[in-house]
Amino acid sequence: LLLSSTDRNESELNADAEPWRTYGANTTDSRFADRDSNTTLAAAAHVLGLFTSVLGPAVIYAVSSDRFVRRNAANAMSWQLMVLIYGLGSLALASLLSGGLQLLFGLLFVVVPLLDILFVALSGIKANDGIAWEYPLAPSPR
Repeated sequence: LLLSSTDRNESELNADAEPWRTYGANTTDSRFADRDSNTTLAAAAHVLGLFTSVLGPAVIYAVSSDRFVRRNAANAMSWQLMVLIYGLGSLALASLLSGGLQLLFGLLFVVVPLLDILFVALSGIKANDGIAWEYPLAPSPR
């Protein structure tokens, strides 16, 4: 049986639109914020990574006892570590190789910081909305 939006009460509509807000209160899943979680601190863990690399998210991970904040800080640390690896690896390969491969890895050295900015902005927004977004090019820290 399908119900139109006028046949459903407001809490059912909110549950469909924001499942973490309704079900996150008593969940054991750290991918979603509880009502008591500090989503601002979780978002800050991602943004600090832009300026401090792994150090800022590591400090937030160490001082926070909130599982949602720690999950976001761990995701941010994992991503920033991969940004370092991708950046230094592409720089080293661009320095060692010649011709087309040097150009390819030189271009990758430019693209990595742009992806960092894009992914950090997206993950910060998601964290502020109560979702621990995992970066697509980094291992998941479970």
